Amino acid sequence: MKIWIAGLALLALATPVRADDKPTIYNHAAVPANDLDKKLTAALAARFTVVDVAEGDVYAAPKVLAGSLPSAARSETGEALHGYVLVAYVVSVDGLASDPIIVESTDPRLDRFALEAMRAWRFTPGSVNGKVVPTASGQEFDFLSDVSRPRSS
Repeated sequence: MKIWIAGLALLALATPVRADDKPTIYNHAAVPANDLDKKLTAALAARFTVVDVAEGDVYAAPKVLAGSLPSAARSETGEALHGYVLVAYVVSVDGLASDPIIVESTDPRLDRFALEAMRAWRFTPGSVNGKVVPTASGQEFDFLSDVSRPRSS
């Protein structure tokens, strides 16, 4: 009997995770989906079941309450960094930017600046049919060097 129970336990552990076992998030995608939306959805699909929602009164997008986008970054030695970072993330039912995934980055040193900024972001969560749900989102970060930034007089 003990061997049979142990065998069932091992079988349960060996069973692959099905797509419907992943948490569900909702995505209000452009129709047809643009390249950016395809990249973000693909990145999130590894961790989540992404359900597209249609245009109309059914979906209410999250609304930004707090946070900002950094545009400048410096390395630990003070060097001005410039480049681009694309992050896919989920707006949780609590209104937080959660589960960030770096989709593209021209300089990995910039990733931490993007992720740090996201910690302060707050949203009114999205909803589907009036029910608050986690939603897929993405953000592009453009970091400009001091040289490329216009100077104010």
